[in-house]
Amino acid sequence: MTIKEFKIQDALGLISYQIEVELSYQTEKGLLRVLSGSKYKRIRQTIAFNRNTPIVTLIKLANDVDENIRAIVSLNPNTPTNIIKKLSIDKDSIVKGFASNVLLERNMRE
Repeated sequence: MTIKEFKIQDALGLISYQIEVELSYQTEKGLLRVLSGSKYKRIRQTIAFNRNTPIVTLIKLANDVDENIRAIVSLNPNTPTNIIKKLSIDKDSIVKGFASNVLLERNMRE
């Protein structure tokens, strides 16, 4: 599916579970970047979790209004440590907890 087709389906509210599954394996970084601005939380969550999501898009999603998306960003192994540190002082306790645990794990590996 093309970026244009995803945009149309997203705008019309026709994003289905199958499309979300396609997104989870989508390698086209441009599509992930574009859809990170979707009005649908489930789409943004899927993109935040995707290991192919560009760092600049993860940084954008780290500032999402939805705390679940920020928490998922903290779990993505490609999220830069400085962003994880920022999330570890998030106003939401769940985001803060996830990010703090990720920081501990990363520090233990070093």
